[in-house]
Parts: sequence; C-alpha cells; structure tokens
Amino acid sequence: MMTDTETIPPWVPDLADHDPDRIKTAVFQALGAASTCWENLSAAGEFQSEAAIRVGHGLMEFLKAEGVIE
Repeated sequence: MMTDTETIPPWVPDLADHDPDRIKTAVFQALGAASTCWENLSAAGEFQSEAAIRVGHGLMEFLKAEGVIE
C-alpha cells in the first residue's frame, strides 16, 4: 500500500541561479511551505511570521555551529 508521501512529489525550493544565500533561502522557503501543511488551513489561526523568522535564523545558526554551512 502506497502512502501519500510516496505518491506526492517532494517539495523543491525555488532558487535564483546566482542566489548567494541558497541554503538560507531554501530554509526559509521550506518554513513557509511547512506552515501551510494543515488539513484545514482556514481554521489554523493566524500565522506568526516573526516566530517563523526566529526559527529560520535559529536553524541557520545551528547549521553553522555543526559545520554544515559557513
């Protein structure tokens, strides 16, 4: 039996060819995309963009500390 994750294509970031911050752009796009993963989006409440930005920056700092990015 196939699950939805096996039939739905994976999310892909929309990056400019010469984006100097490709990883950061992808991280923040992924956060935005994930914020809409609700079964009933209209009942999800108000999106807290400042909190999402804080999460994105925190993830970027973690990736730097782990040596994944510079």
